[in-house]
Amino acid sequence: LFGFDFCLPNTAPPDQKAKWQFPEYRPSLPNALLPQLDYLAPECITDSSGVGPPADMFSVGALITAVFNGGKAYTGHKGDLEAYKKVWKELSRLTTHQLVSVPEVLREKTRRLLLPEPTDRPHAQELSQHDYFCDIGVKTLSYLDQMFQWDNVQKSKFYKGLPQLIPQLPHRVAMLRIVPALVQESVNPTMVPFVLPVILQVAERATDEEFVAHILPHLKPIMKIEEPIQVLVQL
Repeated sequence: LFGFDFCLPNTAPPDQKAKWQFPEYRPSLPNALLPQLDYLAPECITDSSGVGPPADMFSVGALITAVFNGGKAYTGHKGDLEAYKKVWKELSRLTTHQLVSVPEVLREKTRRLLLPEPTDRPHAQELSQHDYFCDIGVKTLSYLDQMFQWDNVQKSKFYKGLPQLIPQLPHRVAMLRIVPALVQESVNPTMVPFVLPVILQVAERATDEEFVAHILPHLKPIMKIEEPIQVLVQL
């Protein structure tokens, strides 16, 4: 819980955009107490008046470059503040050709995320609507993360469509991300008839070892369910 000591309050009036007073970067502090320079927006260092949501969008851009570059962000400078400032000065001249590790469809958006001027960066909604993030697998996982907000009717509609989506997803994603999410729903017996067919569908593609390790332990409690009757029929 000590991490909450790093929380900063929004200092902007209610009728204005959110703004936070970013603490001065002090290299003399232990590394554990310092923000990661590789993912820090330039204004966090240069703007004493405070930073807004665009600073987070810069961090997203840096994260994207790291994801597709073996964990190393394009803005990486190993915690060296002077190297950080040098990279920052070059960002205004950044081109998509310098982001070859990023998928081509995502390069221009990533370049804009890394622009030094906060107002030039895409906002979160614009980024989420990009074609790259409209991939069926990404959308499916996004829906799974939001399901706790849904009622049973909304969930059942989503589960009914899952069997058509499963063949389009990588098997490991289906087994390690989809199945655990569905298993969480099995505590509600009324939802089991909707999630069980999908679990069994994933099981058909699993090896014996995968089935024993990742699916069978979840099926055992479901096998004990007697109602609703559809569960017994499906098994």
